[in-house]
Amino acid sequence: MKPRLRLLTLLVLLSLKSTAQDTGKIQSLHYEVMTATKDSGKAESLIKLAWEFRNANLDSAIYYDSIGLSIAQKIGNDAKIAKAKYQLGRFYYTKGNDSISRAFFDECLMLYENLKDTANMSTVHMQLGYYYSRLNRDADMLNEFLLSLKLAEASKSADRISDALYSVSDYYIQREQYKTAVTYLNQSLEIDKRINDKANIASDYQYLGICYSELNQPELAKDYLNKGLVIFKEINDKLRVATAYSYMADLNIKLNENEKGLQNYFKAMNLMDTLGAKNEYAGLCDNIAQIYVKRKDYQNAMKYARLGEQAAKAIGAMKQIFYVYSTMAQASAGMHDYKAAYDFLYKASDLKDTLLNREENDKLAELQTKFETEKKEKENLLLKAQNETANANLQRNQVFLIAAIICIMLLGAFLYMIYQNKQGKERHIKTLEDFNTRLQEQADEIGRMNTILQLKNLRAQMNPHFIFNCMSSIQECILLGEVDNANRYLAKLSKLLRMVLLYAEEESITLDKELQMLELYLQLESVRLKKNFEYKIEVDDNLFPDEINIPTLILQPFVENAIWHGLQFKENNRKLLIKITCEKNFLYCVIEDNGIGRLKAAQLMQMKTHHESKGLKIVGSRLQILQNRSSVEETGFKIIDLFDDANEASGTRVCITLPLAG
Repeated sequence: MKPRLRLLTLLVLLSLKSTAQDTGKIQSLHYEVMTATKDSGKAESLIKLAWEFRNANLDSAIYYDSIGLSIAQKIGNDAKIAKAKYQLGRFYYTKGNDSISRAFFDECLMLYENLKDTANMSTVHMQLGYYYSRLNRDADMLNEFLLSLKLAEASKSADRISDALYSVSDYYIQREQYKTAVTYLNQSLEIDKRINDKANIASDYQYLGICYSELNQPELAKDYLNKGLVIFKEINDKLRVATAYSYMADLNIKLNENEKGLQNYFKAMNLMDTLGAKNEYAGLCDNIAQIYVKRKDYQNAMKYARLGEQAAKAIGAMKQIFYVYSTMAQASAGMHDYKAAYDFLYKASDLKDTLLNREENDKLAELQTKFETEKKEKENLLLKAQNETANANLQRNQVFLIAAIICIMLLGAFLYMIYQNKQGKERHIKTLEDFNTRLQEQADEIGRMNTILQLKNLRAQMNPHFIFNCMSSIQECILLGEVDNANRYLAKLSKLLRMVLLYAEEESITLDKELQMLELYLQLESVRLKKNFEYKIEVDDNLFPDEINIPTLILQPFVENAIWHGLQFKENNRKLLIKITCEKNFLYCVIEDNGIGRLKAAQLMQMKTHHESKGLKIVGSRLQILQNRSSVEETGFKIIDLFDDANEASGTRVCITLPLAG
């Protein structure tokens, strides 16, 4: 399963831990509703009945829960109102209506806080964690999960503690820290076995299977996944049966059991369609389409990609639509419809820009709101200080007036009052100085936040710039009729775009992830340059790339500049060397080409129309901001022109210096 579908199914699976459907219980609850004589009992039965429909028909579940909510509101029973609103939040969350589900979660949380019900408060905070996870807000997600665990421990409820531990493991799985996730899962499993909760035991098994699959222990992973699937079938939990088939399909594909994997994907897809889980259904359609692309069965690939597109559009899942368009581009290229492939890729690019712009606008709005709030708080503090000073002055004047009337009789008291007044002034001055110090600290914090925002804005400009160059190369291949190159180019570009989108939110990534994206980019450029192009990436043996963080996409603009301005104008023996070393507390990156040199390249570029390159200008601004934030003057880059023995230009060397985190 691709990372995007895994996240969607994890969210639904986690949010529905410890749920199952019982047909006999549904019939019994129907009878209770029909025979209930009091509104309290009828509301309770309707809310329970709605819960039993969650895995069979979400629309029916919402219908019964809404009636139960109305009755509970009529009789003013806050506990039942909170429970009904919580369930509605869960139902709408499964349907993909995030804004509606969030409103219900907030309302029921307020009710549980008034009731001081810590156990149910823990559950609601856990659901809010899944809500933030779907929005890729990892910090908010972890905060909600940890708050859920704290409340669960305060309630001393074993099942709530188990659920909270289980949700924390999801955070570490999404961060690819599988060993840490296994630790939390084993704690959850121990509790679930002690209280004999079959549904939760099955969920623990399934998650352990996912972790061990990623830890390259396939036999152990398959054993855990099979155990979970058996229990889910036994308790008739259709949603998690679907997710179990999906995870089993992932493992099949990983073990090259492609036919088994395809069949399991079909089982999962059909169940998700029956349950109305459109996010997961769309992702599974895309997974199936990808398998058909690998089989070169492009007609079926396009068929299932279309189904995924329809489901994603129905709920406005823009990220899922982006992935489906990428798959459609591959299928179109496989059918030699390069115009359609180009169109789908262009649509995917537009969607990516829209997602980035929406994300930036949300952050700008959030920062603006925070700034306005802090500004009002400062104004209130200043007004309070002024009022205190005015009151002090009034009191002083009253003292002077009284002293003037009885100055002869109370000279000693008058002098004492002067002393007291002086002390009061000193206190007020100190108070004002404290206020000014706090104001300056808040101003510094706002400046720091603006710097971070400026850095993210600059990085966001690079993504459309990079995609434009890649799409230009695709267009060139298509126009030249190079079918195989265009097909390979599209496949590699799709993978690169996924990585760029995956790490677009990150201010920094590990060096090995940066080098993976750089390797993909160089493979793309090698297709365009055809022959006589060699590149080499050397990393010092003393370095551990997966433990070193660097700014995202910081090397690619220099490599791109070396190829487009130095090597493309050279006919033979084109070479590019990327060497990464470290010394003391600095990471040194050297990018060296044997191209025609900057002077001759500039002369040639003046003779032809060419899109203005902004890559080096943007990355220079990014490095300048990093230098300001780190206060390390060595941070930056320098360009050195290379010459041979005849004093002729023989290439260019770029030296980049980055501080290592202490």
